[in-house]
Amino acid sequence: MPNNFFIFGIARSGTNLLARMIDRHPSAVCALDPLLPFFKSLRNEIVERHAPESVKLVFLPDAAFQDNYFQAHAPELLDLLLESDGQSLLPALEMKNLRGCIVERAALESPTLADSLTQATGESYKGFLDDVLRIVGESKHGTLWSGTKEVWAIDFLPLLSRLYPGARFFLIERDPRAVVASLLAMGEKDASQAAHFISYVRHWRKAIALGRMFESDERLRGRIQFVSYERLVRDPARIAEEACKHLGLKYRPEMLEVSAAGWTGNSSYGDNSGIYGQSLERWRDLLSPTIVNTVDFICAPEMTMTAYQSSPKNFGRLTPAIESVFRTTGLNQASWRSDSGHVALDIGGELLRYEMLGSNEDYQDAAVRECFLSDSVFRMIRKNLRERRA
Repeated sequence: MPNNFFIFGIARSGTNLLARMIDRHPSAVCALDPLLPFFKSLRNEIVERHAPESVKLVFLPDAAFQDNYFQAHAPELLDLLLESDGQSLLPALEMKNLRGCIVERAALESPTLADSLTQATGESYKGFLDDVLRIVGESKHGTLWSGTKEVWAIDFLPLLSRLYPGARFFLIERDPRAVVASLLAMGEKDASQAAHFISYVRHWRKAIALGRMFESDERLRGRIQFVSYERLVRDPARIAEEACKHLGLKYRPEMLEVSAAGWTGNSSYGDNSGIYGQSLERWRDLLSPTIVNTVDFICAPEMTMTAYQSSPKNFGRLTPAIESVFRTTGLNQASWRSDSGHVALDIGGELLRYEMLGSNEDYQDAAVRECFLSDSVFRMIRKNLRERRA
């Protein structure tokens, strides 16, 4: 059986490009986004079986994956996913429904793989995932590594690391302002993909926070590779070499031929071929200063843990224009959202984050986790800010 790898990142961050690059290696195969229904079903099963009543009362099984900020039950929900064992039984009816959803998603990128996945089966969630990964691996002759690319599901990385001790992980990151510019451009092309951009950037900072938590976990040492989208498009051969090293493979130049099978890219700005960096800085021209300031307002603390820089003069500053963006965005139709829907509550949470970061006080763990997901992330950001000001 091949070893397994998993690529995580938020949508519009370059996950497709990285997945197709690795998939071009003759010894690796990567399925694009088939498992979101699996992770959602597993999430619901975990909550049903293990969550306290206080969580079950507010949990909505049909809800999108949550960013976990500013909700009293969110730390408990996050811990349930981070600490789960994935060994729950999978009822036959749920397995059948789940298989249908996975086949439907897989067909968007590979009808041939989707047809093979109609045979996936398993009496437990672990058994079903084993079979899906086996089928993915068998879809390409000579495969040594079988993997998937998924968005929004980074919460399950620790679980996957326990289920598959030999697995490797890739976390791709992109400037949040570029992500927003791409998101808004995509929404103009296809209204069905018009997501709530404030929820989007809250998921961005969640991915950064969890990634740094995982990076410091001894149990995951050497198993996670962070990939910068900016480096990926500027120096794709180097990133491909690093990805191969992470998987113990020899670099193959054909990995850069991502359009060889007719792929025209996943850009919001029109069809492209190959690996291109023309859109890297387009956000500077496409986003209004107010939108840029709003993204900075939401993401600036977590940006201190990355190579991305926010505007220091606007750090933590709520302006009437930013408040208006929160309200206007909240009224717009969106394909999904994960905020509270209460503008004053969400803005209050953002301001509380800055108050906590600027203070020398020790705050209760519940407040820290609701605002920063973990105490270690909170302390890392506060340390970075103090060093910057020194």
